[in-house]
Amino acid sequence: MLTRKASVVGARSTAGDASTAKPSAMPAASTWTPECLRRAVDEVRALSCMFGDGASPAEDPTAVSDPESLLELAESALDAAEAGAGSTPGENALHAVPALEVTIKLLGDRLRGGGVDVVVRMPPGYPAFRAAEIRAEGNARATLDDLDRLRRAAESAVAEVGEGEESALSGVEAVRRAVAELAESAAAERAAAADAAAAAATSTAAMGSRQGSGVARRLIWFHHIKAPGKRKAAQTWAKELDLGGFSKPGYPGIIVIEGRAEDCEAYVSRLKRLTWKAMSVRVAEEDDAVVSERGGLRRLPAAFEELPENGLGIMGEALREAGLEHMLEAALKQRTVKWTG
Repeated sequence: MLTRKASVVGARSTAGDASTAKPSAMPAASTWTPECLRRAVDEVRALSCMFGDGASPAEDPTAVSDPESLLELAESALDAAEAGAGSTPGENALHAVPALEVTIKLLGDRLRGGGVDVVVRMPPGYPAFRAAEIRAEGNARATLDDLDRLRRAAESAVAEVGEGEESALSGVEAVRRAVAELAESAAAERAAAADAAAAAATSTAAMGSRQGSGVARRLIWFHHIKAPGKRKAAQTWAKELDLGGFSKPGYPGIIVIEGRAEDCEAYVSRLKRLTWKAMSVRVAEEDDAVVSERGGLRRLPAAFEELPENGLGIMGEALREAGLEHMLEAALKQRTVKWTG
């Protein structure tokens, strides 16, 4: 099967790599020490237990390539080194052990319709003198941008681990998180494209029915808004539905919209079709006044704006100026308000 690959060289590898070399010197180039090899063997076994067949839940299936033959060679070398401590045969046995390698398979439809393989390589000297090397492989539909994002995620995670500490699991988990974020973004983009097509097909018919609608507002609270695809969808849908207001991404995520009641409901319905860790409509209010086609009688700016992640204060000031400070208060107190003015 065709695959695309992205490699991450350990953040403390040789100076010829793009990463930074660890200042400490190895006892012997490309050779294991008994302590390093033992720690590497233990981590490979731990990864096999965590991600092996039967160890993962049905909704997050994983598997592990069989590293047993390589581990048996490593165990034999450790036995020989222990039996002949400091002797040439013991040193030769350690020298004969290559880098340890294990592949974590993220099964199912993870990225562009296929799974992702996370190849973990532990070079001689790992973890005391070298960092883990992580390589992500996707199916043929995975883009270079996808793989570059996986590479950067693993590289950052490995670099954050303290020198001399095991870094393989951190790299694997970083790739898993990045794969999930890419899948979320792709789903949001597909939903946005489908809704844009539907909105374009029905916009003329809907225009007449929207003339007499009252002013409505919604404040929607999220555990977080981080995925670029979701952020783009929030802005695109607000523009399509002629909604004004704000979106504050980050932790927590908050969206405030204002417009015709049916358009606010349509917007909330679209958001609910996406996957969120937590989402709730904290404020739902409507005025009896009629909204004109030019947006008369609205209190918030007609254009929908994405604020910075630290823009809660900006949002609060805008709501206070519009006489809507109760909306933000309701969000921060985590209570639901339904009000008709």
